[in-house]
Amino acid sequence: MEPLIPNSDYGKMFGTVLVIGGTGGLGTAITEAFVKGGCKVSVTCRKVTQKLSELDVQVIEGVDMRDSDGPKNLVSKLGGEVFDTVVVVAGYFTTESLGNMSRDEQLKMFEICAIGPIRYVDGLYSGGNLKSGSKVGFITSEGGSMGLRTEREGGGNYGHHGSKAAQNMMCLMLAYDLKPHGVPVVMIHPGFMKTEMTADKYADKYEEFGAVFPHEAAPFIVDCVARLELETTGRFVSAMGSKGLGLGYYALKDPENMKPGCDLPW
Repeated sequence: MEPLIPNSDYGKMFGTVLVIGGTGGLGTAITEAFVKGGCKVSVTCRKVTQKLSELDVQVIEGVDMRDSDGPKNLVSKLGGEVFDTVVVVAGYFTTESLGNMSRDEQLKMFEICAIGPIRYVDGLYSGGNLKSGSKVGFITSEGGSMGLRTEREGGGNYGHHGSKAAQNMMCLMLAYDLKPHGVPVVMIHPGFMKTEMTADKYADKYEEFGAVFPHEAAPFIVDCVARLELETTGRFVSAMGSKGLGLGYYALKDPENMKPGCDLPW
């Protein structure tokens, strides 16, 4: 599959970019894609990595999705800069099963995946860092889709599925609120990722479900942001279509017709 946007068009498509959560494999890959396209990029992280420090970006350290004062502090550090494109990549995932649940881990997943991302974008809006015409993309997951869950996949991972479903719902509500202000929103399933977050949980399923490396998915993710329009704000899409969809693939009746950027069931 070929990406839809050549690097030479990134600058005019995305302008000034903010990536929230740039230290993980996917966050770094998305940041790299924007940099290679010639965009001016700022990226947040909790602690800067060697890889991030080597990129031509403004790094804003000490940004944590669980920090109650985080959005206010980030706005202060941005110094009034206005962004054309914002992509929120922060996430967290631990496994659970019947009889083996952790309240603390469940709360952590909800804070990082659902509550934090919304609060940070709300902070950017309230702080004047978004304008009419800005675009916002949230990295979420097909794991948050009730329509893609099947008995074949089974249960478990309650906090993961619940937090991603909550993120999808909260992002949709945010999309409705930001629409009158000219800011469209999209929720993006990036693909089944080969990252540190999934290696100890799903490495045995990489081949079966067509798992991809972050740098393979990144161009398709930014394509989804590029196609954002106010008329279609609030979509929940799969960046790579049925490729790399993960365990949700079990629910598909016609996967060949699911192309990059297609809508996913809620």
